[in-house]
Amino acid sequence: HFKQWWKRSVRSGYAYAQGFILHGMEKESFCLRDSLRIWVWAFFYPLISTLLILFINDWFVLLFLVYIVSLLRVSLSIRAITSSRKDAFLYGMFNILGKIPQFIGQIKFIRSIYEK
Repeated sequence: HFKQWWKRSVRSGYAYAQGFILHGMEKESFCLRDSLRIWVWAFFYPLISTLLILFINDWFVLLFLVYIVSLLRVSLSIRAITSSRKDAFLYGMFNILGKIPQFIGQIKFIRSIYEK
């Protein structure tokens, strides 16, 4: 169910942030790349795109096509593994959509540090 998937995604974002704080400063930079992707795709890219749309030009709406291109890229890479186009598309869609609950999980982790 969607609610279960959402909750697992929030928990995974929390775990990425926790893993980075615990082991990210070591040589292998544990969870750094995953955490950066979450922040870029769920926070910085939408924020910058929205600001450009609001203050500069409506043509910057095209920046949101990057999400579609990313979805197609992920779907095509998974298509090599599965024979189902539908499964590959759904995987790509939830991969991109999953950045939002993962970002929420990262924020929850950061808040938990400062609440102590």
